[in-house]
Amino acid sequence: MLLHEFETQPGPGYLLTLSWFPQSGVGGVNQAIFNLARVMLAEKHWRPYLLVTAQVDIPALHPQLPCPAESLFLKAPDLPQNRPWRSLLSFLLTLPATLVRLNRYLKAHGIQVVSCHFPETDAINFALLRKLGIYRGKFILSFHGEDIRVMARKNSLGRFAARWMMRHADALVACSHGLMEDLVAFEPACAPRATVIYNAIDIAAFRSRIDSAFVLPAELQGKVFLLNVARYEPKKGHDILIKAFENLAVEFPELILVTIGGSVGGESAPVQAMVHQSPARERILMLENIPHPQVGVFLKAAKLFVLASRREGFPFVLLEAGAMQIPVVATACLGGPEIIEDGVTGRLTPVEDADALAAALADLLRHDEKRGQLAEALRRLVARQFTWTAIYQRHQELVNSGRSADK
Repeated sequence: MLLHEFETQPGPGYLLTLSWFPQSGVGGVNQAIFNLARVMLAEKHWRPYLLVTAQVDIPALHPQLPCPAESLFLKAPDLPQNRPWRSLLSFLLTLPATLVRLNRYLKAHGIQVVSCHFPETDAINFALLRKLGIYRGKFILSFHGEDIRVMARKNSLGRFAARWMMRHADALVACSHGLMEDLVAFEPACAPRATVIYNAIDIAAFRSRIDSAFVLPAELQGKVFLLNVARYEPKKGHDILIKAFENLAVEFPELILVTIGGSVGGESAPVQAMVHQSPARERILMLENIPHPQVGVFLKAAKLFVLASRREGFPFVLLEAGAMQIPVVATACLGGPEIIEDGVTGRLTPVEDADALAAALADLLRHDEKRGQLAEALRRLVARQFTWTAIYQRHQELVNSGRSADK
């Protein structure tokens, strides 16, 4: 859709913000942004916009973008963290000009709702516009996992800024109940305005975007493989996964482990080292930055999906596994048990327990009927409970509610 055509669509503006440009579209946060925008366009009640609050170049015709996107750098009062007073002074000196530019943007697009996803302390600029009475629309903070932990690790100035903007938000959204507990523990005053809204998936749209022309690598043709899709970072538990696979290797000599992960600036190097040192290294295929339409091809062909995470906010990839009707074995970290019920829609194992993970995988590899039952149960659950239409209605109710932040 061209921008001038988009501007003629009915409805007020609804602003979705991120502090990065979602180049690949992969990841729960990015998927939440894109799918909310798609549903808004389909429902024709809102005109969604994406604002990236960092200094980045946004491709004019990016294939993943369902709505217009711009970048507008918003300074945070606590960055850089090692110079708190200097960062605060810099923030204050540039604040008037920043608020003018931000207000001009909001007015130009008729924005009535600002929803900051995976918020950083730069979102305080929206809270200040609200506090000053310049912007009178809704202000929502949506948390997806590591964001609230990042805020808790900030210096005293950063924590103060984070709590202040949270207290002045109309609503705070957590994508799982476990994450909401973290949020309220960080700032108890926000509890009355905190709610849980899961992420979701459009199964038909997800399947339609799979790259049917893509062919699996030659080493996987006709092979049985486990699939893991998770960014290459310590919290995703690749070390636990590799150890579990080593435990399986003897009983299942033809089995292959495939890991697909996003990686920027050498993040994958520690995992590459683990694979290189593993006695099962010849049967581990490690892939990086695979386009999202091709990930579905791997999901369709895999025997089992496995997630060994130490921490999650809401593991969106489990919904994608459900959409492809693939059985799942996952660790019972934050968010996972809100999708997977052990023995009903998949298998859950304790966090950090490679032996238990291997045992659950082995059990399902031995029992075809059990795998099929779990996969079908997960597909039905995802199709019934985790639809974007239902989740969009929750966001609508939140916007239409009478709850307001303390002014």
